[in-house]
Amino acid sequence: MSSSQYNYDEDGETWPYFVLTLLAVVLVPYTYTTVKSLLFSEKDATKRAHAIEVDYTPANAAQIRSFRVATQAKKLLSTRLLVLAVGWGLFAYLVLILKENTHTNAFDPYAILEVSLSATEKEVKSRYRKLSLKFHPDKIANDVLAEVKQSMEEMFIKINQAYKALTDEDTKKNYELYGHPDGPQERLMGIALPKFLIEGAYSPLLVVLYFIVIVGVLPYVVGRWWTNVQMYTKKGIHVETATFFVTKFVNLNPANMVTPFTIIEWLSYATEFKLQCPDLTPKQIEQHILDHLYRRVTADERSKLEIVSILPTLINALLDISATFRNSEISLLLIDLNRYITQALVPGGRYAQLLQLPYVDPKVVTSQLVKTLGKLLTLSEEKIGEALGIKDAAQLKTAIQVASEIPLLKIVDAKFTVPGETVVTSNSTAYLEMRVLVKSAKHTFKGGKLPVLKKEKLASMDAEAAKFENLKDPMSLADQQPELPAAYAPWFPQAVSSGWMVCPLLQSDAKLAEPPTFVNKLDLSNLELTSEEITTADNEKLQVGLIKVKLIAPTPGTTGQFQFRIIVKNIAYFGADLDFPIIMTVEEPPAEYIEEKIYEIEDPDEDSLAGAMALFRGERVKRVESSDDSDESDFDDDKNDGSDFTDINTDTEDEK
Repeated sequence: MSSSQYNYDEDGETWPYFVLTLLAVVLVPYTYTTVKSLLFSEKDATKRAHAIEVDYTPANAAQIRSFRVATQAKKLLSTRLLVLAVGWGLFAYLVLILKENTHTNAFDPYAILEVSLSATEKEVKSRYRKLSLKFHPDKIANDVLAEVKQSMEEMFIKINQAYKALTDEDTKKNYELYGHPDGPQERLMGIALPKFLIEGAYSPLLVVLYFIVIVGVLPYVVGRWWTNVQMYTKKGIHVETATFFVTKFVNLNPANMVTPFTIIEWLSYATEFKLQCPDLTPKQIEQHILDHLYRRVTADERSKLEIVSILPTLINALLDISATFRNSEISLLLIDLNRYITQALVPGGRYAQLLQLPYVDPKVVTSQLVKTLGKLLTLSEEKIGEALGIKDAAQLKTAIQVASEIPLLKIVDAKFTVPGETVVTSNSTAYLEMRVLVKSAKHTFKGGKLPVLKKEKLASMDAEAAKFENLKDPMSLADQQPELPAAYAPWFPQAVSSGWMVCPLLQSDAKLAEPPTFVNKLDLSNLELTSEEITTADNEKLQVGLIKVKLIAPTPGTTGQFQFRIIVKNIAYFGADLDFPIIMTVEEPPAEYIEEKIYEIEDPDEDSLAGAMALFRGERVKRVESSDDSDESDFDDDKNDGSDFTDINTDTEDEK
């Protein structure tokens, strides 16, 4: 019959383990995610291979540096880290409690007698005699405190048990089997809480603590989490901001032209700015954005940097909404605006490729004829300095370095593919596959044509893509490429991601066929090659990159040719874009492929339910032969049997 009495942790031996376990379950994953977000975000991006690192300081460099330090400090002093600090502090305190706890069930005779594990029986006896004389109850002085006397008596009992465990055969056997000289110990099941918390004067305090956690803390945490989920979209913007952006597209008048400055006005009404800078009006926020684009250092530089740092998130969310409406003009405009903000350039200029370089003089640049990086780097160093308005040799060298390290793309091959198929079939999940050559503006090709790549290189890429593991995960080859470094953006207050947005458009209506897809993995090692090396077809160092995009919509349900326009825009740099037409040819699978029984599934019998359904759909069935047909067939088989026994003459002389 079970007892109604509970056993509690009277000596505090068990409850620290229970609390430690709970803390470890919460703290370990929480710490991992926090440390990862702090250490491997911006710093990791800026230290990747081929990151542009030059000695250039913009006019507001001190304010940008201060803003970055404050942003990092804000992360370090967040509530998240405060919870971690308290949690690990409590964890360390509990470890100390367990370490200092003398009440332990472990019995170690060697430690009690203070002898080594290799001690002989003679050494054990010698040590036992010395300790017995020291802790024997008869040797204890009368003036010793009761607590000291009790501890010495307990120690004497342990010494005897330890001695027997090492010398007496029966006791030694008990120790080896059960870990204690007295044999199996009593095992108690109870509650890992001290008894005084439950039945003592502190029991009401524990009830109050339970009440606070269940009624107060838990609803607050869940409620705050739910509020944040409800207040922000998957793109990380406030729902009021998203509603405002959607309203702008719903009420968009086609007669009114949308410019980058129109979009800046939309952005200035975002709820994020009201929460971040409650004292500023939308007009003041818009002015701060314009000050950034014109590279003006203002009195309230801190507010300007805070506003600018939020813009990429808002633009990305607005791009997602624009893609939902299939608006290609505004979508492309948003990508352009993002890099204007990244490089702190006024929208609409034709000299953006040169103005994104450091140390340039805008007045000189806009008064001459060179507009592209490729054309610029064909000039002599002296002419480049004149075109950029740079007279200092060191500054000119820095500008040329940045111009030559901006990755440009050249298309090698582009096609639509369906994994596992030789052609693009109808109603299939297709991929846009682009093979590109990453080059520098300093690389020049004769006649503007790409180098003739070795057929073996392209064939090996096709063979690699046809492997089973890559067919199983069609994006694996593209994902294996190195991640791009952070963009060179000295005027932007934070580290900026670099990469390309792939925008497929339908030629029929010039609208987006698919939402823009961000690509941030590509091998940039070609930037290290010289013009001679990159134009050599048999150069093993030459890398052909892969940009692969999964199309959300299935291929058309009918066969035919469908014309697309592919626009690939860099989100951080000017001059690194692609724009080319492509045709999707939807075909029926080859006849031999249709007839091939890949899975060796036989046609159903015509007299079965599956056969009846197949006949109804016009599919093939297996004819079931009647008994007469079967007999006739057996007779024919016997007659045509080509066995070794057919040549034997079975006629007898009587038959003749």
